[in-house]
Amino acid sequence: MRVSRFAVAVLATLVGGTLTLGAQGGQGGPPPAPPKPGQLAPDYFKNIKVLKTVPADQVRTQMEYFTASLGVQCNFCHVQGQFDSDDNPRKDRARKMMAMVDRFNDSPANDITVTCATCHHGHVPPERTPTLAVVMTQAEADAAAAARAARAGGPGGGGQGRGPGGAPGGGQGRGGGRGPAPEPKPTETADAVVAKYVAALGGQAALAQAKTRVLEGSQTTRDLQTQPIKVQEKVSGEYRIDVATTPNPTTRVSSPAGVWATGFGPNARDLEGVQAAQVARPTDFGLGLNAKTLYSGFDVRRYETIDGKRTVVIDAKRGPLVTESLYFDLESGLLLRRGIQTKTAYGNLAEVVDYSDYKDAGGIKMPFTVKYTTWNQATTEKFADAKVNAPIDDAAFKK
Repeated sequence: MRVSRFAVAVLATLVGGTLTLGAQGGQGGPPPAPPKPGQLAPDYFKNIKVLKTVPADQVRTQMEYFTASLGVQCNFCHVQGQFDSDDNPRKDRARKMMAMVDRFNDSPANDITVTCATCHHGHVPPERTPTLAVVMTQAEADAAAAARAARAGGPGGGGQGRGPGGAPGGGQGRGGGRGPAPEPKPTETADAVVAKYVAALGGQAALAQAKTRVLEGSQTTRDLQTQPIKVQEKVSGEYRIDVATTPNPTTRVSSPAGVWATGFGPNARDLEGVQAAQVARPTDFGLGLNAKTLYSGFDVRRYETIDGKRTVVIDAKRGPLVTESLYFDLESGLLLRRGIQTKTAYGNLAEVVDYSDYKDAGGIKMPFTVKYTTWNQATTEKFADAKVNAPIDDAAFKK
C-alpha cells in the first residue's frame, strides 16, 4: 500500500495529524497525565519493544519522523485508536527496520549514520536506483566553468575526466572535479550579524517599544487553497492564528500556558511535542530583540546564496533537540531564512521558514510574505495589513 504525499498532506490538514498513543493509564476516559521529566517510553506507553531508551515525551516527535520519512500516516503501522495493539503486521516490520538501523549505526566498523529517510525519501518502497541528473543552478554552473578553466591550464590544472551531462567530473559532486577553492569561513561574528539585523529592523529602541502585532492577509496551502487569516501576537510569547477554512474555521494558539487548536472537532485539542512547536514556528516577532534568550551556542558557519542574495549562515541551538540555521542577507542584514532541524533517535525532522517582502509597519520592518515548509505542508502567508501595538484581549490566548 502506497500513500501519496498529497493525500498525506490533505489528511493531515483534515484531522490535524495528532498522534495519541496509548499510555499506561489505558484507553478512554480523561487523557493521562503527561510523562514525568526523564521518564522513558516503556514506563509510560504500553507495549514498547524497541524505543526503550527514548524519553516518553519525545515519542510523538519520533512517530512524526517515521511518518515523514515514509510519507504515511499513523494507521499505516498502527491500529487506529489502539496504538498498543500488534494486530497490524506492519508494526512488527517497523520494529525490525528500527533494529536494522540500530545494528548498522552501533557497529564500530561503520563511520557513517543511516536513517529511515536515507533509503525511503518520503515513500514506502525504498529508493533502489540512482536519481537522474538535474539542471545546475547558476552558482553551480559558474563553479563548473571555473573548474574547467582551472584544468585547462590555470592553477590546479590536470584533467579529472568528465562527469554527468558532460560536465567536468571525477565523481566529486554536481559541477564536478576539484573546482574552485572553497570559500573561506566568514569573518563576521554572531554578535555583529545579530546587531546588524536589529539595526535593519529599526533599532533596539524601536523593537523594545513593540509589544503586540496584529497581521491580516491570506494563506495559500500546497494544494493551492487560499483563505483569509489573522495573526495576533505578543512579544511575551503568545501567538494566535485564525484561518477562515471551510466548512469550519480553524484556530491555533501557542502561549506559555499551553498549545491548542480548534476546527477539527467539537472541542479544542491540546498539542504536544513538535506539533506544538510548529504552531508559532513561522513568526519572527521578537526574534531580533530576544535572540540571545531564544538561542544558544551561536556558530557562524558559511556564506550561501538564496534567491540571488548572498547570506551569512549562523547555526544556533533552540533547546536540547532543535538546531536552527539562520540566513542573514549580507547587504541588508535582514533575516531571509530559518532552517530548523529537530533531532530524533532515527534522524532529523526538517522545516524551513522563508521571509521576504520586508516593509515598514509602526516604525519597524517586518516580512509581509512568510513561507513555511515542512515534510507535509507548504504554506505561504501574504499580509496586507500590519499593526504594531494594537490592543489584543488576553482571552484570545485562553483555551
